[in-house]
Amino acid sequence: MDKMPEDIRNYLMEAHQLAGQWSLPNNRGNHTNSKSIPLKSVSVIGGGTMGRGIAMAFSLAGFETILVELNQQAVENCRKELEITYAREKTFKRLNDSKIEKLRNTLQITTDFQKLKNCDLMSSVLSDRTKVVGIHFFNPANLIRMVEVIYGSYTSSEAVATAFEACRAIKKLPVLVGNCPAFVFNRLLGVYLNQSQKLMYEYGYLPHQVDKIITNFGFLMGPLTVADMNGLDVMEKLKKENGWPASDFEKEVWRQKRYGRKTNKGYYKYDPKTHKKEVDMEMEQLIEKFSKQSRPNIQILSDQDAVNFLLYPMFNEGLLCIEEGIIDHENLIDIMFILGFGWPVSTGGPMMFGHQQGIEKVANTLILWSSLEPTNRIYKIMDKVPEEVRNYLMEAHQLAGQWSLPNNRGDHTNSEATEINSVAIIGSGTMGKAMAICFCLAGLDTFLVVRSEQKCLKELESMYATEKAFKRLNDARIEKIKSKLRITTDLEKLNDADLVIESVFEDLKLKKELFTKLEKICKSSCIFGTNTSSFNLDDISNVLKDPSRLVGLHFFNPANVIRLVEVVYGSKTSSTAIATAFEACETIKKLPVLVGNCPSFVFNRLLHVYFNQSQKLMYEYGYLPHQIDKIITNFGFLMGPLTVADMTGFDVMEKLKKENGIEPNELEKEMWRQKRYGRKTNKGFYKYDEKTQRKEVDSEMEQMIRHFSQNAKPNIQILNDQDLINFMLYPTINEGFLCIEEGVISHESLIDIMFILGFGWPIHTGGPMRFGKTEGIEKVANTLIHWNSLEPNDHVYMVANKFKNVDKKNMSSKL
Repeated sequence: MDKMPEDIRNYLMEAHQLAGQWSLPNNRGNHTNSKSIPLKSVSVIGGGTMGRGIAMAFSLAGFETILVELNQQAVENCRKELEITYAREKTFKRLNDSKIEKLRNTLQITTDFQKLKNCDLMSSVLSDRTKVVGIHFFNPANLIRMVEVIYGSYTSSEAVATAFEACRAIKKLPVLVGNCPAFVFNRLLGVYLNQSQKLMYEYGYLPHQVDKIITNFGFLMGPLTVADMNGLDVMEKLKKENGWPASDFEKEVWRQKRYGRKTNKGYYKYDPKTHKKEVDMEMEQLIEKFSKQSRPNIQILSDQDAVNFLLYPMFNEGLLCIEEGIIDHENLIDIMFILGFGWPVSTGGPMMFGHQQGIEKVANTLILWSSLEPTNRIYKIMDKVPEEVRNYLMEAHQLAGQWSLPNNRGDHTNSEATEINSVAIIGSGTMGKAMAICFCLAGLDTFLVVRSEQKCLKELESMYATEKAFKRLNDARIEKIKSKLRITTDLEKLNDADLVIESVFEDLKLKKELFTKLEKICKSSCIFGTNTSSFNLDDISNVLKDPSRLVGLHFFNPANVIRLVEVVYGSKTSSTAIATAFEACETIKKLPVLVGNCPSFVFNRLLHVYFNQSQKLMYEYGYLPHQIDKIITNFGFLMGPLTVADMTGFDVMEKLKKENGIEPNELEKEMWRQKRYGRKTNKGFYKYDEKTQRKEVDSEMEQMIRHFSQNAKPNIQILNDQDLINFMLYPTINEGFLCIEEGVISHESLIDIMFILGFGWPIHTGGPMRFGKTEGIEKVANTLIHWNSLEPNDHVYMVANKFKNVDKKNMSSKL
């Protein structure tokens, strides 16, 4: 393994041990408490290159192995290809005559599926989903020692244990990974290969130049040689099926059927008889054509720059996989790439390479690239996130799944979800359509109940065009949505739905009438969800004969982009309803967080404090919208509060305050009177160009602010930008602790991950609650207690017990 430093050898040995210490999420089992099925016979269905390699591995390990093909011709072809493989492997001295004879005697090839009835392990689709586990071998399967073992939402620990036992029996290293597009290995590999293509069509590098730079770095083969070996049609299929964007260069390569060695031309050309690789002048002309039209934003001045351009985004993708809970540890990614790809072992793997380069250096480089190419997903990194913050948020992600209802009403360990095959969304507003898109993309049959089918279809086409422009949808994904979406005006069609979510206008009477009708139409096992952001759940559920089936599913706008959902329980909500809500959210790749039933729930409750404080800065202190927004974005927020308010729509706040009897301030009243509702009316805190929606400073708004602030006599001093930040954030933190004390949410880290995923809170701070602790609980407490003494009637300074209990001595010296 090259000339490996001792620390790297120890690191990889630890990774090897760690791979065996697997654990399924949500306490579904682990390596210590799960038994595998005893294996004697194995079947492999499909006798292609990979299938033959897998069958050979099991056969050589002494298993009865059955290789199944669809017809007799395929059987004959398979036998022929196996003999060619035996001859080649003998030439390379990886097989000898006795091993070949063993293969011929123990490996059966058949078309008869009946022969599989006694098999212990097979590749098949089963009615019992707990027995299905992904076993992703690497090509050539008889040589590469690496296997990804993939668990789905139903995979049992017994299935995983059996997969691990099978892999060890054939001398493979199994690594457990979660279920996501391309899993882990190919997900990182896809980034690496995409970057190598960019070097060609954006920068004019030729295939042999890219490959030489990478092999000089220590790789066994360059990325474009690897791509030609794997087959570029594999990437074409993967991108189309997952709706991933393809470059125009890729599309042209596919159009010309340049699929690599299998078609004798790819990034190189190949002799049809010897498969000898040669430079392809036509390919080089194609690269020249595309690169001449390109204006890349990122500078590449040296070979090291090119290496970083390929490997830094790959390192970032690995961190994203860990953050998403797809794989447990960085060194598992490293050992996968060393065993499965020929990564230079001296570097320890892609993740260790990133750490050797320096997290700060890699982060700053990616942040710069992200600013130059803001729409490119692979340059998105969690800013410059300290490791302790990253670990904190990962723990919060896990904690979110460990939900529990009060009074022993059920929890994640003892509650079963209703099986979801069909979903219905009621309401054709922006939120309803976006929610429907999420479920369609997850492969679920989805009804969208609307008032006008034609109007909805027109609005959906406009939405598809917008999402396509932002590269969040492509033609394949749009076709998938259309194939799964059923638009109707008829509630009666929901009689067989497993989950129905209403997203109609925020009108309590309307929602009650709707659920009264639904209870008569839908089957008794159907779970009802409401996307209300403000109403008491019990006020809605009291019209139901069985109120236990209603659960709050509060999506965030835009629902097809934001990964967070508040799952809200009422006094009667059952654990089955909660389990089903969690299952639904996880199916559409959202993070569900359980919260209790209170006005505005948790997220909006904190958000209202944040927005109210931003308004006070205007009507009490005379700050202008662009000044507040600039200070907040300089702190690290993606957008300032007043830009967000204009996007959300200020009429939402008007309706919420009126319905909940909350007294608005004078500035709000005047804005509502003038119909200053934000972008939707082309004026709010800013004004907006009617055609382009471009945001501009509004002199009329500024005059209004000056009018209200000139007579104000605020009691709290704000002398600088930091004072302004504290004025907005300290009361928000306080509201979070009040929610915890009231039992509305179980842990402060859940509030933090909600605001990072749902609001773009500066991730390096760890979220509002962690930011408060970083500031110092005593400092925040003393500040809030002082403000409360100055403004005793203002609810937002009503100090949480967390802060009341802090030692107050020397308070004045700390302010």
